[in-house]
Amino acid sequence: MEERNDLNNQTGNQEEINTPVYSEPNNQSSGYSKNYYYVWDGENFVKQKKRRAIRALALTVVVALIVSVIGLSAAVYSLQDKNGKDVSDNSEYSESNFSESNTSISENNGKFVNSGNIKIKPKPEDEITTITELYEQVSPSCCSIYIPIGTGYTLGSGFVVDAEEGYIVTNNHVVEDNDGTIQVKFYDGTTYEATLVGGDELTDIAVLKIEAEDLKAIELGDSSQVKVGDHVIAIGTPYDLSLAGTLTNGVISGVDRNIELRDDYGTIVKTMKLLQTNSSINPGNSGGPLINMYGQVVGINTLKLMDEYEGLGFAIPMSYAVVVINNLIDYGEVRDETGLVKATAKLNIKVCTYPTTDEFTKETYELPDNVPEGILVIEVSRNTAIYKAGLEVYDIITEFNGVRIKTYSDLSAQLAKYAAGDQVTLKIYRINRKGTGTYHEITFKLESAK
Repeated sequence: MEERNDLNNQTGNQEEINTPVYSEPNNQSSGYSKNYYYVWDGENFVKQKKRRAIRALALTVVVALIVSVIGLSAAVYSLQDKNGKDVSDNSEYSESNFSESNTSISENNGKFVNSGNIKIKPKPEDEITTITELYEQVSPSCCSIYIPIGTGYTLGSGFVVDAEEGYIVTNNHVVEDNDGTIQVKFYDGTTYEATLVGGDELTDIAVLKIEAEDLKAIELGDSSQVKVGDHVIAIGTPYDLSLAGTLTNGVISGVDRNIELRDDYGTIVKTMKLLQTNSSINPGNSGGPLINMYGQVVGINTLKLMDEYEGLGFAIPMSYAVVVINNLIDYGEVRDETGLVKATAKLNIKVCTYPTTDEFTKETYELPDNVPEGILVIEVSRNTAIYKAGLEVYDIITEFNGVRIKTYSDLSAQLAKYAAGDQVTLKIYRINRKGTGTYHEITFKLESAK
């Protein structure tokens, strides 16, 4: 089966402050850079056109803290199956970003996570004693997501969250390119046609619905209470349907990892707060459950480090995801803030610093000598929030939310403090035909870089 080729880890060229023209500021990280991908590519596309379309979905990410990759220490744990056989594994984990005083998501965000029909359940008193027993309990709730496209298909994983209504959770990137046919295949061979209830690109979560009897839902656990070193298993369908129901075991390697995802041009489009695990997560595992030893889903498997390192996988924490799931079921879209994702903000303009030492710029734009220092707008994308707010070409941006702006670095630094959806106010100096000018303010909501 053909797998995705690695893309170069592009970082986007940031031009010098005094360069006459530069594109939209990119909020770049100076952290340790490695290649990550969504791990959904169990596809078997044959047509080159389809391959190119799917390749565009790949995102590289940068781990915000170096210790996420190099600050790893070994922990050895031992579990036994019900035959008494030792299934010990050497597991890597890091305690950075881990706090003993973890509070629930509802307290952190001021929201009650169990406000919808799909609910987080309290942790049972006793752990399940063996991996074999755990697998037998939860695997009937797990499934493969199969999407025929042209002469090939896309493959992912999922799990049942509501047996009565037939709701199944997976990753959005698994199902977003469907041609109208989505199949849910359980490990016993039963197959159902599914409808897409709703998908959210930003959080990468989707909900499917099937009409079926005798489904078994899996319990959802409070991921805000997991600790580094907790034992977990991942269940999914890596690479091919013949491997459906594959189990891998490991531990929680880190919590609250801030993972920055880039597009093919190196622009950071969003930052996600994820769980890290050393349980093997491979192409086709996307959307499958990360399960604790109480039989509860604590994460949705979604990302894997695709470099020379092993045992670096990431999952969407369930205490954040449950808000998204309920929103998708109730509204078909996400309306409530979860704290899971910060979307990188974009202004949708091209600018240059003024005044500049470059004589070409002065001669080209012929601005009066008495205009204030700031950022000269030379292009505004139409049908964007900033355009509708009234920004015009040759306006000079002098303040961003009350902070004085004189250079590219000033503007980029202020933009990096905000996320898509935040409301901001720009103070601008507008030059009239007489060569004089007046100050104005425009207020608008920042749009996403994606």
